[in-house]
Amino acid sequence: MTPIMTQLISLLLQGLRLTAIAVAIFMAVLFFAQRYLIFPAPREPLPNPLPADVTRIELGQTYGLFLNAAKTEHDRRPLIIFAHGNAECAHHWIDSFRWYREQGISVLLLEFPGYAAAGGSPSFDSLREAVLSGYDTMVARADIDPAAVIAYGRSIGGGPIGLLAEERPVAALILESSFASLKDLVYHHRNPGFLLRDRFDNGPIVAALEIPVLLVHGTQDRIIPIKFAHQLRDLAADATFHELACDHNNCPPPLSYVRKFLHEKTAIRLAENPDG
Repeated sequence: MTPIMTQLISLLLQGLRLTAIAVAIFMAVLFFAQRYLIFPAPREPLPNPLPADVTRIELGQTYGLFLNAAKTEHDRRPLIIFAHGNAECAHHWIDSFRWYREQGISVLLLEFPGYAAAGGSPSFDSLREAVLSGYDTMVARADIDPAAVIAYGRSIGGGPIGLLAEERPVAALILESSFASLKDLVYHHRNPGFLLRDRFDNGPIVAALEIPVLLVHGTQDRIIPIKFAHQLRDLAADATFHELACDHNNCPPPLSYVRKFLHEKTAIRLAENPDG
């Protein structure tokens, strides 16, 4: 081998080593920073005071915001447990979910650990604990009908809500702009899904459920493309599917779809309201 060839091989090996080091550093940064990317908690406090019709319910290190439809202490009402998207807070949804309270359904808006003055930090384990604590706390109340709990998740919130539907008895599952597999979604955006620490996987959960599932998704969604909702639709035993002409964050509230779904697929009835 000539000196020139030896030098070229040495340079090539050095380049490969530097590339490997750079890739390793990149992977390490992604691994340790991924929760900041997946859960970019808005830096804003919980409004103080809260609106007069909203009650804060303590759930261990986090909390939920409760919109109570009950007229008396023992007036048992259906309950929606809602988990929001990753760049949102529970209090952002108060106005939207007042509609359900007006229709006779109570609502618990779950806050993620580490969001809006909640303790802890968001992760698979902490979010699972939050949704299960929310369920257990609420069904113990005299004004909640434990046979009429609706699990509702939007975007990343579909992950912990899927766990709730798997681990607790709920009457129905609603997934809005959500996914079948967080790992597959990460791969879709050209990131190494094998590094994912919080593997929310709704596909097998939805496939095993015997309850009705409502799926609502925007046809122009670029964050979670609609193909992921198609996967959920194909896996569910009893799926109702609606496509909306919108992106990820500008879809109108699917109020009429929820009303129709609950009426046709469950024993839960909303109040008669021409605005619904």
